Amino acid sequence: MAYLILNEWVWADCKGTNGNERRSQTNRFLQAIFESADKVIIVKGSPFYKKAWNLCTAVDRPSRDIAKYFTRNYLYNSNKCLILAEQELTDITGTLSQSVKNDDHYLVKAAQTVPDSLIITTDNPLCKALNKFNIDCVMRDAYIPMYLL
Repeated sequence: MAYLILNEWVWADCKGTNGNERRSQTNRFLQAIFESADKVIIVKGSPFYKKAWNLCTAVDRPSRDIAKYFTRNYLYNSNKCLILAEQELTDITGTLSQSVKNDDHYLVKAAQTVPDSLIITTDNPLCKALNKFNIDCVMRDAYIPMYLL
């Protein structure tokens, strides 16, 4: 079982902002995670968490359907999702803290709190910085096709 930490690219994909192909691929990815033994880690109140709930009221039906699928099958399902409160997270300090944008600190804190977790991102500088600190991080475009095989 793997613990996966996703960031906001999921919701940009699901909204169709990144095109219909990515929307479809991300939808299949979320379904594949659900059918696997893997779990998603979410920080309560984080930008990812807020955008998940906001997408439930999207105007277009495909976006709304994906968001509802996610909330029903992940946010309400402790077998598929580990939700962490901010006060449960391990603090990041020093050089690591300075190497990562403040907006991404919640991702790093979650990864440090849950051993052997994996951050999946579209942010290349974030991924490079985290890998320097031995925090597992992969790029979305490299990881999802492999996961879907």
